[in-house]
Amino acid sequence: MHLLLLSAFISSFLKINEGSASDWCYQSQDPCGSRCKGPENWKDSVNGHVCAGKSQSPINIVTKRTLFDDLLTPLKFEGYQNAFNSRMVNNGHSVKVDVATSATISGGNLSSVYKAVQFHLHWGKDGGPGSEHTVDGEQYPMELHIVHMKQHYASLGDALKDPTGVAVLGFFYEESPSANKNYEPFIKALSDVKVTGTNTTIHIQSLSSLLPSPKNLTSYFRYKGSLTTPGCAESVVWTVFEHPILLSADQLKAFSEVKFKDGKPMVDTFRLVTLSLCAPDQLKAFSARAHARCTAARERRGPGQRRAPGRLRLGSPRTVVAQLDEEEREGGGEGRGEGGAAIS
Repeated sequence: MHLLLLSAFISSFLKINEGSASDWCYQSQDPCGSRCKGPENWKDSVNGHVCAGKSQSPINIVTKRTLFDDLLTPLKFEGYQNAFNSRMVNNGHSVKVDVATSATISGGNLSSVYKAVQFHLHWGKDGGPGSEHTVDGEQYPMELHIVHMKQHYASLGDALKDPTGVAVLGFFYEESPSANKNYEPFIKALSDVKVTGTNTTIHIQSLSSLLPSPKNLTSYFRYKGSLTTPGCAESVVWTVFEHPILLSADQLKAFSEVKFKDGKPMVDTFRLVTLSLCAPDQLKAFSARAHARCTAARERRGPGQRRAPGRLRLGSPRTVVAQLDEEEREGGGEGRGEGGAAIS
């Protein structure tokens, strides 16, 4: 009898904790009228105390405060051309796809080689504002997060214990007059995961096929932040790319057909920005063209001579303007152009 009671207690305890682990929700899910905890109360969810930390994500990227950092270099993508079959799942908060192939990133002043684990998206309503990060206050329709962890870790949980254990690549989406053919299998699969907890097998042509072209992977923002969902672990090195991925209006709207657990449309699945990073030591940027000019200027000056740091500013979310010192303007010249990121 005692054993049965103990067993029932343990079973009840586990169920309570399973429910508590997913007791958070987005503002669009009407947390005031339900039992879930909205973003303002994420700190009260299981392991959510870090959500009130000082290095939280997402952020508003204030471009005029962003320093060009010549220690940053193009990222090197390995295995991003591999095709693979994987599982797409509606986890009640987003649509997630596990990366079932060996794909890594390195370079870009990252402290290690990071292997891709999964990717998911955050979106608005019917193609409206939905990205998590914003650029000078502008919110894009959707944002892709490719989650990586240092390759020597056995699990994401282990990696999150390391202050730089996780690296996430963020990509914005923008509406285009024409459909993106590379995304058609992905968009089609959404109809199979409309209900929370459902999953389907999906063929991914390659991770690179989902991203901007290599020549458009040459400018990005870098900062140290956190996961954007509970428990908000501050263990993430963020790389947010400037050039967006293009999808048609219908493709963007297709994501709003997915449902939350309560059957309501899964829309506005983003955490509002936590702050705007203004300190130059917090938010850095890389541009291949500016990097080439700085390298050329350094070679002309010779060893031992230093330059004042350049400042990278985005005139709009689509145009990179490097404000370099006069020497670099004179010597940067035309014809250097922007090189593409190394993808293999």
